[in-house]
Amino acid sequence: MSSVEIRPATAELLEQYYGQMPPKTVRAVVGVDSDGNVIGVGGYYIEGIRAVVFSDMKPEARVHKRQIIKAAHAAIHLALDSGLSPIAVQQSPESETFLKHFGFTKLVEGIYEWHS
Repeated sequence: MSSVEIRPATAELLEQYYGQMPPKTVRAVVGVDSDGNVIGVGGYYIEGIRAVVFSDMKPEARVHKRQIIKAAHAAIHLALDSGLSPIAVQQSPESETFLKHFGFTKLVEGIYEWHS
């Protein structure tokens, strides 16, 4: 298993991951493997008065559990630093446990709100 470095996202790294710039302005971190490939992105974008926390990762990133946790902490702290109340959208049934682990509670079906 190769190592993964978590670093601040740049326009170049986001474009490398998505193949183009994201449709919204984001503040994020990326996971970069030992070959220099971006294998995951996590951060937030602003929607109204909320910071919407998101993550996206390639299948090969899922084996790096420790780095996923580290990146999730970094992404949530970026959102908290915005001064806006973070929310997250449940992407899969498994993500509910992950969101709850990080202090999110269900607001309505599929939408979670962060509480300290």
